[in-house]
Parts: sequence; structure tokens; C-alpha cells
Amino acid sequence: ADTPLELSGLSGAVDFTEQSISARPVRARLWGQPVQIGIATRNAGTDQDSFTRIEAESTTPLAELARQAPSGLWQYLGGQFGWQLAVDLPNRDLNRESVTLGYRLTSDLKGVAIDLPAPLGKSPRQDRKLDLSGTLTPGRAMTLNGLVGDLGLTLALQPGQSKDRSPLTGGHIRLGTSSAPPATEHHGLLVDGTLKTLDVQPWLARFGSDGTQSARRDKTRGSTALAHLPRIEGQLSIGRLELGDLHLSKTTLGLQQHSDGSTIRIRANELAGDIRLPSSNAAPLAIQLERLDLGAVARQLTPAGQPAPVKGSGERVQRVPSLDLRVEDLRWG
Repeated sequence: ADTPLELSGLSGAVDFTEQSISARPVRARLWGQPVQIGIATRNAGTDQDSFTRIEAESTTPLAELARQAPSGLWQYLGGQFGWQLAVDLPNRDLNRESVTLGYRLTSDLKGVAIDLPAPLGKSPRQDRKLDLSGTLTPGRAMTLNGLVGDLGLTLALQPGQSKDRSPLTGGHIRLGTSSAPPATEHHGLLVDGTLKTLDVQPWLARFGSDGTQSARRDKTRGSTALAHLPRIEGQLSIGRLELGDLHLSKTTLGLQQHSDGSTIRIRANELAGDIRLPSSNAAPLAIQLERLDLGAVARQLTPAGQPAPVKGSGERVQRVPSLDLRVEDLRWG
């Protein structure tokens, strides 16, 4: 009664023996969409190792998933989700009050749109491999391990949380990988990995706190996707970090959260230092650089063979926040 999974229009044959059960194919409808189901007992006759595998395949509109399992994360997803799910139920646990299930969810995500900037966004026409597995103890705990494209996930969740609390309790997210990252003893969410390039501007336009139209639109849509997450820390290595007319090369970004804000530790060929992000928009952005190579920055703004720009002739930077900038070692070349 507590599950949103309700099958209708069941048809098919189920075969029983003293030690096993099998059914294939069973046809039904899940949330109005056709679904095919197969059931089979594995390792029959061995009390400790036997389990019942239930396999299902269907295509579900993401709008329907959002209705069945409300979350702010759905606002970034659209289209049709074609999926294959395998669930393993240990037969030795059938009479227990609490049963831990094993599962594996796969998809090519074709037909799914992810409305986020690169490298996470995708169009419905693009394929992206999804292969997630883990365990589920209904109403108590869930683990999730695997890949979505080159994004590796090892997460711990507590299903059934209230709307003002994220079900995510901690884990490890790794970018630019071909396998799930190792579990970590880190208390909270660890984010790391490598990227060849990252353009910051689209992310700032989408999620910036400077009152942009897109940020206001997401807020009016009731997004709590990024709220109430566990403590986040991490480190990313980025070959080229795009900042509008500027870029930083061979960049390492580290993030630490504090009670009164967050600190981004940045090291690149052009500069190194800390950026303190206050928890209040009224507080200034504090930038303390150990070194800054103005020559490298100037060469990007004034390419070789072109005259230096006339003061006031162009506006490259807009909506500059209030900031406190300090530089210990100012260089030119």
C-alpha cells in the first residue's frame, strides 16, 4: 500500500514448482504505459543462495515519474525514459519483516532531455549509457552505484524523507570516469574527477544568485533540488576553464563548505588563491590570491597583433558582484 508501483491489465502464465517460480512474458500496464515482466527463480534448491529475479522493461514519461516521486531534480529532465530493471529478492528473506532487494537499472537515455549546461546536459536525440545497481531496503535505506555517461556515482540514500530534507545522505560523485568511484568515509558528498574543459558562464547564468531571469524561473518552479543536500567537498582538475573572454589553463578547483559560506581553492597557470563565497548575498565576495599573472591575462584580452582596447570601448564583464580582492604576488609575465 505504501508503494507507487501499481500494475493493471495483467496477462500471462505463471508456473510454480515446490522450489521455483517462472513467468515470461507477463504483460501489464504501469502508470498507463505497457510493461513486460519476467520472473524466474535462480539457484533453486539451495536455501541460502536461491533468489527470485523479476525483470521489467518499459518506457515512462518523465513527467509521470515526477508525479509519482516528487523532487526538484525532475525539473531538469524531460521526455520519455526507456528502461530495463532487474530486481533480486532473496528467498531466505521472504518471511522477514524487512527484506533487502538487489537491483540493476539500465537505459541508453535516448529520448531523455537533460536541461543543464555542458557537460551534464543532453538532447533527446543523444544516447548516454545509464547503468546503476545497488540495494534497497524499502522505507529504510538505499545504495546506488554505477555510471551515467562518464559520471560515476556511489551514493547512500534514505527513501521516504520529508519534502524539506534530501534523501541523499552522502556518497561519492566522480566526473570523467569509466567506473563507479570507490566508497568513501567522507561525511557528506565528495565530488572529484577531471574535465577537459568547463565553460562557467552558462552555469552562472542558470544558477547564479545575481537575480538572472533563469535563476528566478527555476525558483518559481519550486526547485529545492540543490537545497538540504549533505555537506559537499571535493576537487576537480580542468584542462581549460572558460570564463567568458578569459580562460584558465591546467586548473585545479577545491571546494570546502563552512557554516558561513564556502571556499573555492583555485590553482592554475595564471593565478592561485582562495575565493570565499558568503552565505548571504549582501556580503562581498572575498578573493585572496597568492599570485596573479597580469601579463597572461592581458594577452588573452589583447591578442597579438591587435591594438590595446580603448578604455570604455567595450564591456566584457557584466553584473560584477561586490568583492574584496587582495593579491600577494602580482606579476607581469
